[in-house]
Amino acid sequence: SPTLSPSPTLSPSPTLSPSLVYWTEGFRDALAIFPSASDIQALSPDFIKIAALPCRGLICSAPGPSGEGGKEYDFVYRFFAPRCGIDEDHVCGSAQCSLLPVWAQRLNKTAMCSKQVSPRGGELWASLHT
Repeated sequence: SPTLSPSPTLSPSPTLSPSLVYWTEGFRDALAIFPSASDIQALSPDFIKIAALPCRGLICSAPGPSGEGGKEYDFVYRFFAPRCGIDEDHVCGSAQCSLLPVWAQRLNKTAMCSKQVSPRGGELWASLHT
């Protein structure tokens, strides 16, 4: 699992700021944790600012709400990688490699269901094996 280290404040959007930011091992991605799922859905990312980060992309995540039909999500996220030519990846499985260790620690669980709340969106189920 990747080693995450706290980072100084980073704001991917002119209107919202995360409560905590991590850099994944080797600065592959930045991971910004926000207080609520509605923050993630409301993001209007500054792609020029994100492309200037010294990493592949930016993962923005928050605790998950109850979804449609009462479905529970442990966390929600969006992934932006304009530096790689992808403003927003609609369903990014590789982001799970950074998200799972963080949410496993925060939620005290190893099997989780997440929702990527991009315009197309998707649900992912994953488990962390140590």
